[in-house]
Amino acid sequence: MRARSVYSVRGTTLWRALQRPCKVALCIGVLALVVRAGFVLTLQERWYFYDTVHYDAAARSLLRGEGFRYERPFFGTTAYNLEPIYPVFLAANYALFGRRFVAVRLVQAVLGALTCVIVFFLARRLFGTKAAAVAGGVCAVYPHLVFISGLLYPEQVFTLLLAGGMWCAVQYGKTRGVPLVVAMAVCLGLAALTKGIVLAFVPVTALWLLFWPWAKLKARLAHATLFVGVLLVVLLPWSLRNYRAFGQLAPVRAHATMVFDERYAQKDEPLVAQWLHGKVSTPRFVVRYLEEFVRFWTPSLGRLQSRNEFTTRWANVVSIVAATPVLFFALAGIWFGRSRLRELLPLLLLVLSFAGTYALFLTHVRYRIPVEPYLIVLAAFGFCSVWQRLTLVRLPCTVRRQPWVRAGS
Repeated sequence: MRARSVYSVRGTTLWRALQRPCKVALCIGVLALVVRAGFVLTLQERWYFYDTVHYDAAARSLLRGEGFRYERPFFGTTAYNLEPIYPVFLAANYALFGRRFVAVRLVQAVLGALTCVIVFFLARRLFGTKAAAVAGGVCAVYPHLVFISGLLYPEQVFTLLLAGGMWCAVQYGKTRGVPLVVAMAVCLGLAALTKGIVLAFVPVTALWLLFWPWAKLKARLAHATLFVGVLLVVLLPWSLRNYRAFGQLAPVRAHATMVFDERYAQKDEPLVAQWLHGKVSTPRFVVRYLEEFVRFWTPSLGRLQSRNEFTTRWANVVSIVAATPVLFFALAGIWFGRSRLRELLPLLLLVLSFAGTYALFLTHVRYRIPVEPYLIVLAAFGFCSVWQRLTLVRLPCTVRRQPWVRAGS
């Protein structure tokens, strides 16, 4: 009687599925869409967090043909001074479906599913199909990423644009194509017009393009210059609009420098303003900066001003249970992937640029959500690496068919 070796997994259903990445990506996309659609259909036809009021007012102003304007308490109707992409997104949805928040949320559910598919192909490019399937599957059901599909904030649109830019960066690390530089600049430029925090990643990306040792300095300088030039072109129209409306050449958010005003240093935030105006000493600033940097990685919700069903104790438990293993296995993924650190550099630089910049002001779990897909990618690789070392069954990509052996021999 013959028995098959435990390593002979080629030909199984799982193996055949992993050989068809497009089908795996489709399954991940469908799963992500079903989960998100089910979630958003449970929500009430209202906003849950106050900042939605600003985006909604600007969107309705656009539909009335009045440009970017919105109502501010005690100030009346004023020019809109936040980033423009999300009001445009809302206005497009209102024009197609009417002012119905459920329609906006369902569209965001589709964008969330598309984000999961992009993350799958990004992870596959870095670590292979097995780790990519794990990463995409986790993204499809990860509570934070599901939550932002129902949040009437820019996070979902921002996460998608960021994913597009990071996919281009990972592809560029393999092929170094000029179209990828242009596409990466466009995606990151649009992402900056959705949430300005990504501008902290732009100089890091330019330096990465310049010092990535794949060609002579002249070619690298050309690519870095092209990246910066295209990104500036994307930001220029809104910068000129801000100059006309406010007298400031602000690339994304007008009055962004107001956080450095001494009037704002009287509060607990932002930290950097208190330091600049002598409210805290330099040693104290360093200590609090490190505290904020560490808090950026905290799995619990914390610092929630609004009170609704998404800020309860149970919501905090769900956040902790979901985020803790991701953060743990992401560290494992960095350790096991240290030999390919150059390929992982864009992901690591993006995450660290977010953590380092937000620590200057205020950190919150919501600010980490747009970069959590890349922590999940690292965590998926870390999980697969740990699993491979703890079990006798190897990853399908490394398994070879073993010959038949006689039982007991």
